[in-house]
Amino acid sequence: MKISSVNNNFYTTNKSHGQKKNPAFAARVQYYGVLKDVISNEIIDITKGPLKNLMDRIVPYLERLEDNNLIVTISGAQKKPSFMDIFKSQPDQGLKFDLNYFDAKKFYNKFMADTELSKFLDPEVLKGLKRKDDALMDTLTESVGVGKIYRPDKGETPEQYIAEVIPKIKEHLRIMPKLITERKDIKYNPQLNRFTLQPGVYDPTQRKPWNLYRGIEFDYPEIGFSDIKQVV
Repeated sequence: MKISSVNNNFYTTNKSHGQKKNPAFAARVQYYGVLKDVISNEIIDITKGPLKNLMDRIVPYLERLEDNNLIVTISGAQKKPSFMDIFKSQPDQGLKFDLNYFDAKKFYNKFMADTELSKFLDPEVLKGLKRKDDALMDTLTESVGVGKIYRPDKGETPEQYIAEVIPKIKEHLRIMPKLITERKDIKYNPQLNRFTLQPGVYDPTQRKPWNLYRGIEFDYPEIGFSDIKQVV
């Protein structure tokens, strides 16, 4: 797979490695070749070198995510500088993946039909979603982030990178409804019998918790849904 050096581009499943998969059922994968990373504030180019090689290898795995409503946007990532970085000739870099859904209604119908996930949601939030409270429904266009720094200096291979980051992406997608709806700025109002937005809870100059990149800026143990552990 060749990657052009334009600032953003799209992959389409039917052009990747001659796959005969129906692209109508595949996730849309796009990337920003050269972009300022929100984590480090550094300009990162993923169209060359090790990052390009990683992207070449990982895109086919992302394209196997059978959800034509899903958009995966890839860009470069770099950890915030620390004192130890002065001893390195090259900063630690990797890829990050922004996950969101094109059609919020379709996304809603899909996860509300998922009985296992419904049990995982807060019961009051689930009631609010069933009522289609505006404050909760407005969250469904939000994106969540996953990422990983690549460490070939420590012996990490592209295969090991993929084996770690793909399950994180799949798990994050699985629990995405919980991440974007169970928020401090959305509270249940018993008088109105619905959830309402509470302005000023989050600093408007900072990124929101659900926009931080799991695997780079924070992490947590595997949740444990049975199908999350399957690596495509």
